[in-house]
Amino acid sequence: MLSNLFRQTRTEYLTWLLSRLTAGYCLVKLKDRREDYRNCKSIELKNLTTMELRPRYTEEANVCDYDADFLETLRDFTKPMILRIIGVLEKNAEFLPREDGWIQEMGCVLKGKDPFFFVIRFLHQTEDTPLFLEIEEIYCDDYLDFILAEKVLIDFSY
Repeated sequence: MLSNLFRQTRTEYLTWLLSRLTAGYCLVKLKDRREDYRNCKSIELKNLTTMELRPRYTEEANVCDYDADFLETLRDFTKPMILRIIGVLEKNAEFLPREDGWIQEMGCVLKGKDPFFFVIRFLHQTEDTPLFLEIEEIYCDDYLDFILAEKVLIDFSY
């Protein structure tokens, strides 16, 4: 089909190109803009209907929300630790218990060479995403109390 473009007039070529662009194709490469418009070897078309390009705007639902004080407290930790904590919270957000109007606590440990034990305080209303309010480092004994009370977040990354 592209070989026939050498024999087409400029109007026919532009009509063909416009039909391709409106049919889900996108002009992605023009090697040299000074080249003749009929040199089809300088143009590549990419099919957008195969999801090769990311949509311009996608709205993603938040899994959870963070209080400003919670985010300020996170600054005290190292970047890899912050990423692991956020990962644990987002992966466990859908499993958190819902109690309207009550602040709840859950314990967690980041496993590794030096385990990090902490408690998360959050508010999880019915029909709402959890709002994480506080994070605080705790001792191993306190974490064991959370295990006995079955109020533990699981670190899926380890």
